[in-house]
Amino acid sequence: MEVDLMSIRTWRVVFLALMAVVLSGSLFLVVSPAFIEGLLLLLFFSWFLTFLKEGLVGWVDIPFVLLLMGTFSLGRSFSLLGFEVARFPVYITEMAIAASIVLIVLKAGSPLKLIESWRALLPEWLGTGIVVYMLLGTIYLGIGFLGNGGPALRDIVFCHYTILIFITPSFLDSKEKLEGFFKLFIAGIGLLLLYSFFRFFVLVPNTMAFRSIAKEIKMYNIGLYCGLLFSFGISFYAASFFAQRKHKWLIGSVIYLSLLFIVLAEVRASWAGLFVSAIFLALFLKKEFRVFYLIFVILIASVGVIDYFDLAVRKDQFAALGEEVAALTRYKKQSMPAANILWRKMIWKQTIEEIKEYPVSGWGYGIQIDYIVWKKRLSYLKSIGASTGILPPHNHLLAVLYKMGVIGLALFLFINASIFIRGFTYLKKCKSEFNRRFLLGSLAGLIYWHGMAFFFDVMESPPTGIFLWVLLGAILAVVHVDRAGLKVGTPDYAD
Repeated sequence: MEVDLMSIRTWRVVFLALMAVVLSGSLFLVVSPAFIEGLLLLLFFSWFLTFLKEGLVGWVDIPFVLLLMGTFSLGRSFSLLGFEVARFPVYITEMAIAASIVLIVLKAGSPLKLIESWRALLPEWLGTGIVVYMLLGTIYLGIGFLGNGGPALRDIVFCHYTILIFITPSFLDSKEKLEGFFKLFIAGIGLLLLYSFFRFFVLVPNTMAFRSIAKEIKMYNIGLYCGLLFSFGISFYAASFFAQRKHKWLIGSVIYLSLLFIVLAEVRASWAGLFVSAIFLALFLKKEFRVFYLIFVILIASVGVIDYFDLAVRKDQFAALGEEVAALTRYKKQSMPAANILWRKMIWKQTIEEIKEYPVSGWGYGIQIDYIVWKKRLSYLKSIGASTGILPPHNHLLAVLYKMGVIGLALFLFINASIFIRGFTYLKKCKSEFNRRFLLGSLAGLIYWHGMAFFFDVMESPPTGIFLWVLLGAILAVVHVDRAGLKVGTPDYAD
């Protein structure tokens, strides 16, 4: 089986058109920011229709695919699209999830038939654990909403996005869909890299039109998305079905760019995620992992050249890697990296003290900790919605433990560990090389997500939190698809 990344011709044309619009609007100011933004969205939807026409997605998949592509391509500015219902915000993430559920129920014929199809994906004990976790979160949401009102809605990210574990396999229900998703992923991340390039390199002044589009792309978003790209890219680089050299160059280039932006984004939590996922990939890929060392050497040289010659880099968003490492080793409060470590230790300590009051049941949804660090109050509720003013604990395990207690954390760890082990133990059983590479990338991406979420509020933010559940669903999906292929005995699954 050969996978041709270049089989979709139209999206390459769309990218050229997109780049031309961005450059013309940014350099010459011939159009307004609103016009450029509208044109970008128009190109975005035409790009999606291209994949629809090519048969990589179906009409039932539209909400789910638009959610993923929009989040990858436009980041936080996309995930914050929505409206208010009785003064409470409803974002496109929740709308896409709800629409996906309705459409896949219609496709299945009835809710009972859909549940039966989901039961085939995972053991009954695992499905029971996920359902219990979701029900526990529903109880906490109801209690929190009655007691604390709107702020409890923020906490639906902890468990109600769990439904994506089931929606994702409903989308990735065949080997053709898996291949299509890989192409969508590569294309979607391409837009992010284009935005990131303009974000970091001052090729245009800050007042130009493009800034209005890229300003909502946060550094930790870039860190996570590029980390996922790295995980899948390394997993697929040495695949035998990528026979043409252009595929190697394409994947190698996006791996290099993803690593470059992980460094430039200066989100140290991303570096933690990269470290643990790279160890996992190195242990599994062994000799195939050598390409990472080559790309890493080129990366260090690139960072040195950029920093030494000051190649139009925004210095407020970039610090030399050597200075960062040296500051970490000195561990002084006045150095930024060391200050961040001390800052996290302080809020983690305060979180643990709060947890001790209700260790079993947790505090529930809608309750926030009023952190005080260096005699300064850091957290206060100023609104309901995106800019609440609430400071999360910057550790997803502490966050779950604080909200849902030992019971909730145990269920959370049980779900993640069970699905990871299920995927990991199946890796060597895959008869389809593409499925094996896809499964490896999903596992490495899950490790990256947890490594990053251990030091940052990745779980609490919809544009980053959804990918925990999507990756868990992808692991279940590829195992199910590969097993189904083995039963059918199709040529693509031959030894």
